[in-house]
Amino acid sequence: MPQYNVLSPLRHNGEIFLPGAVVEMTQQQAAALLWAAAIEEKSVSKKEITLVSEDPKQAVETDINKAIRGLDVKDQSLWLKNGRPRTETLAAIVGRRVSANERDQIWQQWMEENSP
Repeated sequence: MPQYNVLSPLRHNGEIFLPGAVVEMTQQQAAALLWAAAIEEKSVSKKEITLVSEDPKQAVETDINKAIRGLDVKDQSLWLKNGRPRTETLAAIVGRRVSANERDQIWQQWMEENSP
C-alpha cells in the first residue's frame, strides 16, 4: 500500500497522525488529502538513507528527541499531567510505537540536556 508523509494533522482508520508521521492508505483515499496538501507522496529522503548507516537505536532516540522538541508546550492534549509527552503523540510523529519506558528514558536524558 502506498505511503504518504503527513503535513497536517489527520485521522485515518481511527488513528490520529501528526505532521512528520507516515501514513499508509490507498491512492483513492489519498486523493483528496493530496489535493488539500495535508499529505505528500513519500519518497526516500536523505535522512532515511543516512539512518541506514547509523546505529538503529541511536537513530530512534534522535527521532524521538526531535519529536519532543517539536511539540507545542501549550497544547495540553500532547502532554500527560506529569509533564511528559504522550507516547501516542510521539508514535504519530516518528511513525512507530513508542513504549512508556522508551519515552521515559529519552525524556530523562532530554530534560538533563535541556534544563537551565
